Amino acid sequence: MKVSQAIERVNKDYYMLQKDGTLLTQTTRPQAIADNLEMLDVQEGQKVLEIGTGSGYSTALLATLVGESGKVVSIDIDPKLTKRASEKLKDFEWVTCVTADGRFGYDNCAPYDRIIAWTTPDNFPNSWTNQIEEDGLIVTPFQVMDIVQSTVMVRFKKMDGSLSGDLVRPEGYIPMTSEPVVDFDRFGPESQADIVGEGEEPFWIGAHWMKDGQVKEEWKERFLKVKATSSPFREDGQAIRAYLLATHSEGYTFAFRPEDGDWIGYSTANGFALVSFRQPNRWIISDDEHTMVLEKWWVTWVGIGKPSYESIQPILMKDQVKLSLKGGE
Repeated sequence: MKVSQAIERVNKDYYMLQKDGTLLTQTTRPQAIADNLEMLDVQEGQKVLEIGTGSGYSTALLATLVGESGKVVSIDIDPKLTKRASEKLKDFEWVTCVTADGRFGYDNCAPYDRIIAWTTPDNFPNSWTNQIEEDGLIVTPFQVMDIVQSTVMVRFKKMDGSLSGDLVRPEGYIPMTSEPVVDFDRFGPESQADIVGEGEEPFWIGAHWMKDGQVKEEWKERFLKVKATSSPFREDGQAIRAYLLATHSEGYTFAFRPEDGDWIGYSTANGFALVSFRQPNRWIISDDEHTMVLEKWWVTWVGIGKPSYESIQPILMKDQVKLSLKGGE
């Protein structure tokens, strides 16, 4: 069965809405669920381990995809969620909801044909590698750089006992925890930023060079005051993000200003050149030197065919996931 067919059969409001009609906090966007289930490529009769039960909506979709001949084990760290989901999913007799730490998987029902996570582990769990079948698929979010807003969805296939990555998508989810999450606000982008302003909606910035904390006030002031102007680039920053994450470019920076949103590009302790993440032909620049570096990145990206997520692959390095251009361009 196709994911689109499963979506037509499952009433998302039944799972996502609370008794008072409000959306359950632990709810993933339906489109993100659909996209990531496409990555998982679930087949009828398979056994699936889901990490992060949440509302139970994605669990119901998985149960529909595997059918009565399959099996879905869904685990969540929050007992209230697993209890609620168990009640909601009682008609799916082939679904088991368990309260557990997703980093350890669930060995009792292993091995699995598919494993999917809706929350981001700090390290890639060995338990998942051990519990997935040969030729099985694992789909999980992972932060591929130690910089804010660098989490993507990755897919690995077990081949000859090892995991080989083949797909990357731009979605991201909150960090995996060992205790139920009460305050979701603490997982906002600013929680991982290296510089954070003040107020209800502060500016924030992340870059490797900022991690020693020695950022001059003049740099922050310039970043906040410089006006956005037209850039020579047709695309917005979303278009080049995958390439920058895969090439680990020195000075890679992600930032946010309340008045005009997200920015991505290049910076050092002496300045910056950043393009708007969502608006094409817009940038904020401090000087010619940094502008030239960003322009060089852009020219290189264009010259090799504007690689996007389809052109990069995840690589498992010990317990961390990194990205690389396919073919080593």
